Amino acid sequence: MTLIDLELNKRKEVQCPTCGKPLVFEVLADGQTRFLGCGRDCFDVYHIPDGSISFGMGDMLFVYGPAHA
Repeated sequence: MTLIDLELNKRKEVQCPTCGKPLVFEVLADGQTRFLGCGRDCFDVYHIPDGSISFGMGDMLFVYGPAHA
């Protein structure tokens, strides 16, 4: 089993390398999520680092990269 450090103060938001906006997921009414990327369609595919988590309140989840050592 792998333990993941969830302290957000040790993590940074994963951002679009072109526009700098944070990458987000939208929570749909049925509980599923849809990846929106940066919302500006800068890329068709984004690199999300291994060990990243999504966290947020309401209907938006932001992507946070792995905790630094």
